[in-house]
Amino acid sequence: CSISGRLLELVSELVGVSPELYHREMVMNHFLRWYCSSQSVGKWKTINLVVSSLRVDAIAAKGLNISRRQMWEISLNSSPYLNGVAVKKSRQVKTGDVVEVDYKSKDNQYVRGRVEVLDIGEGTRKGGYHVTLKRNKLYLTDPPLER
Repeated sequence: CSISGRLLELVSELVGVSPELYHREMVMNHFLRWYCSSQSVGKWKTINLVVSSLRVDAIAAKGLNISRRQMWEISLNSSPYLNGVAVKKSRQVKTGDVVEVDYKSKDNQYVRGRVEVLDIGEGTRKGGYHVTLKRNKLYLTDPPLER
């Protein structure tokens, strides 16, 4: 995909990414990430869950209904994103945070999953947390671009 230099500059300014530091594909990936997160793409579903931890990987795994093992394998290849920034999977989330993960589903479809933390409730007797999440799964036609 070729894009004009001026468009690249505009996207870079909008997203806050310097074109000298990243390849064109990286800038476009940041732009698409920003654009998709600013739009109401797909259907959002609100869910109430109990999670064992407030770590990014635990919230993403529970919210997207994937196993912790699969989440571990995903984080080996690419970092999860917290509020649009790549973070370690051990980072803690708080109310209002958005966790985003690109992964391949069981039926070999590429998925961009987003989980927004709406509320973190009281703890459970066994040390877990009651959380209210808003989940969105966007099925991609092509694999996500390298980050």
